[in-house]
Amino acid sequence: MKKLLLLVIVVLFSQYVFAEQTAFEKKKLSLPNGFTFKSKMRHESSKEPPYQIKAKSPELAGNLNSQAKQFNQLIDTAVSGQIDQFKKEVVKSFPDIKNLPESVRQNNLDIFYDLSTVSAGSQTLLSVRFNNEFYFAGAAHPGRKIQVVNYDLQTGKQLALNDLFKANSNYLNVIATYSREQLKKELQQQDNDWFEKGTAPKSENYKNWNLLPEGILFTFEEYQVAAYVFGQPEVLVPYKVLESVIAPASPIAACVKTPESCK
Repeated sequence: MKKLLLLVIVVLFSQYVFAEQTAFEKKKLSLPNGFTFKSKMRHESSKEPPYQIKAKSPELAGNLNSQAKQFNQLIDTAVSGQIDQFKKEVVKSFPDIKNLPESVRQNNLDIFYDLSTVSAGSQTLLSVRFNNEFYFAGAAHPGRKIQVVNYDLQTGKQLALNDLFKANSNYLNVIATYSREQLKKELQQQDNDWFEKGTAPKSENYKNWNLLPEGILFTFEEYQVAAYVFGQPEVLVPYKVLESVIAPASPIAACVKTPESCK
């Protein structure tokens, strides 16, 4: 019976992990002439304290201008920050695990990414979602965290969510209302304090966002809106839903006005 229950949990978890990946699947990348993307690999390991780190990140290649070079630097900084934070946690916990058998005191961090580009009018927007999978020795199960980078390749500016919307608009309410309805369908979730708190119209609940040609993708952290088995649910909010709150000078204004031109 226990084995059957474990199998059901694994299957459910796998389904949600797969679902989280579909929004980025088979996205055609649109870049200015002369630019391409490649993956940059980074490996680190230590015996004491014991850890293994694997990191994969995107890097622009080609005849790069200053904005493209700045994007690469921004990505390197983001990855280094994630690695440094992991190492700090490992060092902090090492006194508690150093007497455990070597076979069970390993710490692991795997960083990989999803990538989207949006060509909106004359602008090229780059959107990266880092997926951090980590395990600390002695933990009941691995954990996952998200970090995003959204970047305007024309202006060389890292985008914040409020850069896209009219000042003093209720854009978070619009996003939260749509997200709640979609999550209720996806997760078959009933209203409860956990769900309501995790989807409330607060900036911290919608900090993990990415630009796709068809809308803004929001990724919710583990335990934010549902139990661990549901993983990190996603909601794709179409630009049409956001039409009333998008700023006229927003980098994605063209996607709202003429969706067919956004690719």
